[in-house]
Amino acid sequence: MLNVSWKSWLLRLSVTLATVVILLASLAFVTELAHAHGAQRPHLTQQHSVTQKLAQARPLATGPSPMISYGGKVETSPAVYLIFWGSDWTNHTKLDTYGFTNTQAATYIYTFFGDVGGSDWLNTLTQYCQGVGINSTSCAGQPASNRVGNPRNLLKGIWFDPSNPPTSMGDGEVQGEVGNAFAHFNSDSTAMYFVFTPTGVKWSTPPWAGSACAWHAYRDILGAANPIPYAYIGYDGDYYNSNGSPGCYAQYVNDPRLGIGAANPQNGNGEFDAFSINGGHELAEAMTDPIASFLPPNPLDGLPGWADTSLQEVGDKCDANQSYTHPYGNMFFLGQLFAVQGLWSNQTANCVLGTPQNGTVFTGNPSPVSYNNMTPTAFARGTEGAIYQTYWNGSAWQSMFDLGGNFASDPVTTMYGSDLYVFARGNDNALYEMYWDGQTWNGWYSLGGGMVGNPSVVLFNGDLQVFVRGITSNALYQKVYDGATWTNWTYLGGGLTSNPVPVDYNGILNVFVRGTDNALYDNYYDPRVNTWSGWISLGGGLNDNPAPIDYGGILNVFVHGTNGALYDNYYDPKVNHWSGWISLGGGVTWSPAPVDYNGILNVFVRGTNGALYDNFYDPKVNTWSGWQPLGGYLTSIPVPINFNNILNVFVFGSDDALWDQDYNPALNKWSGWYKLGLP
Repeated sequence: MLNVSWKSWLLRLSVTLATVVILLASLAFVTELAHAHGAQRPHLTQQHSVTQKLAQARPLATGPSPMISYGGKVETSPAVYLIFWGSDWTNHTKLDTYGFTNTQAATYIYTFFGDVGGSDWLNTLTQYCQGVGINSTSCAGQPASNRVGNPRNLLKGIWFDPSNPPTSMGDGEVQGEVGNAFAHFNSDSTAMYFVFTPTGVKWSTPPWAGSACAWHAYRDILGAANPIPYAYIGYDGDYYNSNGSPGCYAQYVNDPRLGIGAANPQNGNGEFDAFSINGGHELAEAMTDPIASFLPPNPLDGLPGWADTSLQEVGDKCDANQSYTHPYGNMFFLGQLFAVQGLWSNQTANCVLGTPQNGTVFTGNPSPVSYNNMTPTAFARGTEGAIYQTYWNGSAWQSMFDLGGNFASDPVTTMYGSDLYVFARGNDNALYEMYWDGQTWNGWYSLGGGMVGNPSVVLFNGDLQVFVRGITSNALYQKVYDGATWTNWTYLGGGLTSNPVPVDYNGILNVFVRGTDNALYDNYYDPRVNTWSGWISLGGGLNDNPAPIDYGGILNVFVHGTNGALYDNYYDPKVNHWSGWISLGGGVTWSPAPVDYNGILNVFVRGTNGALYDNFYDPKVNTWSGWQPLGGYLTSIPVPINFNNILNVFVFGSDDALWDQDYNPALNKWSGWYKLGLP
């Protein structure tokens, strides 16, 4: 990211063409400040707040400018050599500030570069290309051969150079080591060269760079027509802000001391966040802008690649002190977790943590279901409107299967008999159904109606019942299927401002909604008298959809209060009245999600920092656990479900892909996040 002093320098530099010409004549290479992750940047100090630590997102700035092509090349077949400069990299006893050895750090680094190729995270870069006109913002119609590549085998080689770097060094020394590595790797001009120095080496960036944790550039080792991209990443854990907090993205996503982020810090997650964040940042920018864009390049080297009109590159634009949404989070690359930053996507006009390689980005909320109590299955809606399915085949989650359609709501799923039903609101606002009969999918079939929001479904007295909110009246409507035919729509009145949420409680069908006054309302059907009760206010102040659950014969309704806390109101048949609203605290965004797991009542929420949290009630000790952080960055409400005694929680992540985290009681721990339905 270009900092203020560098922008000012750039403006002064461009005052006269003569000045530029003189500088170009004096520079044999062009170097770019890719990170101003400055050791003294005050915004880093804010990241030690638990509520801000993980993947915090900011609103979009007004009119975000896209990446544009400056007419030059990109890395269509990227490859990387890693150079670990200094004998300390193989020292198994010398410890860094956090108590890790340099050897452990090197393992984290080369594993990251060895695993990141072919990932959804790097797949975001494939939207950028060469061969388009200057100022182009899209590569539509360009073949894959012109686009940034995302090969599985990105890492081409590793060199542990036993010679020691100076204890204080700058870019000139980095260039010299790049030359040494170039000779070591048999003058390979097809790769990028990434130089790392061990703990204890202090670096100074060139005068134009200000204070930076890392940078990328190029060097004309073979002459001006053969520029060699390179990058330098120092041992960022050595650097601190003035208040003593890490200043180069160490512990930026994960902080084991605070129990934030990765649950298994033994791999260095937390302390080594800086290496994957900074290293990944430089990698992404070297792939999309190998001839650095911020200075007029040597014409013999060709033109720069992609940056915006302010010369912010694909990583700079999403840096933590930018005004765009900038998700930071953990990503799994070949089963190992790494902290990374978001990359700019022209396709979404935002910063993203990845672009699914089947081209599908999901929206809304996922819908998991257990098929015949044996096969975990999950459904999601793509941004183009189609419904997708993935399922567990006993050993792995399967690729997303496109069920088609053009929908405007989340899918809603249930088993009815031996058939699996999926419901969704079409773009014509009618209700549609599709079902799996054990052999094939049937539908989509229109059930008519005019609705808004998501439908809700419940099994009651042997019938399949669907409830919706009417599009014009905001009233509740009901449609019932008895296994042979559907009824017409039944009007149940009310003024709804949420999705209806039904629950079968002891043979009484209750439907809960938020009213126009933001209070909770209940309308229940008692088959003994064959009538609806009418709407009954239970008070409170709801922000969104209520979440009822029958737990041990007690009917609980959880809501996200208007003050951001979680509230519970429960009905106990022994005393025949509601408890009134009880605050369970927390900083909640969106609707809560309760589940009864082996007699333990868990309530999952998305926290104000975007992470998943769990608060559970154990009747054996008659108390709530308090909020337990489970990490991640959610762009949907969490949806929990019990699959074969394994508690799964499904979410959409900051890359808008489908993710799952599960708790296995045999292991007594959570699995960590993993992505489902990969192509």
